[in-house]
Amino acid sequence: MGLCRMTVPALPATQSAGVATSAYANNIRSLQQWHRDTAPVFKGLAWDGTSGLQAGVSGEFATATNTTVGFGSAGSFENTPIINVGGWTVQGSDSDPESLVVPESGIYVVSVFNHWAADSSGFRSTQIFLDGSGVSGGRVIGPAAPTGVTMQNLTTVLDLAANDELDVSVNQSSGSTLAATVYLAAYWIRST
Repeated sequence: MGLCRMTVPALPATQSAGVATSAYANNIRSLQQWHRDTAPVFKGLAWDGTSGLQAGVSGEFATATNTTVGFGSAGSFENTPIINVGGWTVQGSDSDPESLVVPESGIYVVSVFNHWAADSSGFRSTQIFLDGSGVSGGRVIGPAAPTGVTMQNLTTVLDLAANDELDVSVNQSSGSTLAATVYLAAYWIRST
């Protein structure tokens, strides 16, 4: 998929009482048609801010322990995705927690956001795993915020194959169990 260049006539210099002139209306129609014709195919998965992915029933993570965040159980999503285009599924085996299964080979942008409860002690870590191994550029680690909640963001581009399994692992060293909510979004960009 390459970039597309479109020549759009200049917009009129003035508008009368907020009413679009014929030339302006034609420009808008041209842009709308261009968008319909050239918009990338969207194949992604994301959770809304009210139903983040949480490990365990309590959504709390033990200190000094790498914990894999569960996306569901018995092949069903824990929280209903607000977007699920392209056939994303949850691994259907008896393992717990279960991984997201990539529906189609291609280049993906994968983003994770982790919202840790307030606690100024220790470090926080969030990492993307692919088929059980950490991915290069897919980890963020740092000290807890001195006040308030600690938030971690990471985004990486991955070349994924159909049926690859994505997981998120978290860790913290506050000295006690700590609540967190993890959000994940994965967007297909192009075939490989």
